[in-house]
Amino acid sequence: ARARKFGQPPQGVLVLASCAEGQVSWEDGNIEHGVFTHFLLKGLAGEADGNGNGRVSLGELYEFTSLATKKHVAKTWRDSQTPQLFGRLSGVFEFEPGGAIGSEPSRSSEPEPLVKNSLGMELVLIPAGQFLMGTTEAEIEPLLAATSSQSRARFDDEQPHRVRITKPFYLGKYEVTQEEYKRIMAVNPSSFRTVERAGGLNPRRFPVEGLSWYDAVRFCNTLSEAEELPPYYQLPDVDSSAGDSVDSADVAVLGGPGYRLPTEAEWEYACRAGTFTPYHFGDSIDEGDANVGDHLGRPTTVGSYAANAFGLFDMHGNVWEYCHDWYAAGYYRNSPADDPAGPANGERQ
Repeated sequence: ARARKFGQPPQGVLVLASCAEGQVSWEDGNIEHGVFTHFLLKGLAGEADGNGNGRVSLGELYEFTSLATKKHVAKTWRDSQTPQLFGRLSGVFEFEPGGAIGSEPSRSSEPEPLVKNSLGMELVLIPAGQFLMGTTEAEIEPLLAATSSQSRARFDDEQPHRVRITKPFYLGKYEVTQEEYKRIMAVNPSSFRTVERAGGLNPRRFPVEGLSWYDAVRFCNTLSEAEELPPYYQLPDVDSSAGDSVDSADVAVLGGPGYRLPTEAEWEYACRAGTFTPYHFGDSIDEGDANVGDHLGRPTTVGSYAANAFGLFDMHGNVWEYCHDWYAAGYYRNSPADDPAGPANGERQ
């Protein structure tokens, strides 16, 4: 018999199915269980612990079981069996190999710290870990159904691949606000900086917008200098043709403890926060989940919608957010599994 379509489980329930709709869940007489169950138990026993931290996250378990099952079935019977994960959780869960399977959520071995900088910006410590970066087939269909402006070709360079973030890093709890940007840079480039444009609201806690990638890099450097940290970037030969906005510059990475933009891998890892759905809150998005669509037609106050499991707000909607990386099609086909930082150059940032 072949598997039938599986509906979405209730909130707070995850279901790991042995195969996709229309596929066969294979049994192998040479092992004690079905192929899927065999590798699921191996993963729980510790083989799925990809980062060697003594625990198996749900992401690690799913990735290990899925890949091992697919390889075994393809090699033994030249057939396809693709385990599927359905549902969503509000926390990050881990298993201890050889111990009891607990239900208590754990974001890291220590309580997740929250710090404030000199501007009063709250920074969340994102724990090290690994995840499946990219867009799976199960995620593509809901995304295509949600909008007519996207085609399947849009996801050609987003093939799923395992990425490991080897060190914890701090990330802003909220998007940088107009007030914070102006205090450091003495300018506010935002289009929605007046009460009239902001729908009658005070826009000081609106996210800053209307700036270039180079402006974002310069903000990081200026904030570093204000806190007596060495700048992470070097910006010689700055070209500013539109007021104080930087249109182009030869940016070099100096490294160090100063402020910087997150890499694309860090951003996606932080956005997903241990979830496996297209959005950190589920398979679909509407105006109650984030500032999307034409409901407001403008940015709004940061933190107006629910945070993800890491405590980060507005990871979907409100305004576009810059990452550190250049974009180059095909980069992730051969990128390092640990801390990919993007290509040395590319089409755009």
